[in-house]
Amino acid sequence: KSLDPAFKPSFFVFYQKLIVGFYMLDFSDLKWSGFLKPAGQNLLFVYILPSLIYAIIGYQFFPSSLNSGIIGFIKAIVFSLLILLLAKWLSSRGVRLKF
Repeated sequence: KSLDPAFKPSFFVFYQKLIVGFYMLDFSDLKWSGFLKPAGQNLLFVYILPSLIYAIIGYQFFPSSLNSGIIGFIKAIVFSLLILLLAKWLSSRGVRLKF
């Protein structure tokens, strides 16, 4: 039994993207993931930092309407990026957690 003709291109496109992605992650000199470096170097600090932020500003700082749907998803991405930027800035100032 042969494969559906519509299935073949999507199957090959998937593996083509997988191979290109693997190459970009392992062998290329692109530094597209440099913004994740503070999280890798100071993992405990980045893990605790959102709890500290919410302890300072409170959970009710953002309206509850911004916690669901596409707006909530975008807010979560922006908050994560802000945590990474804050961790990078604090790490450059010498703030570190050691255990």
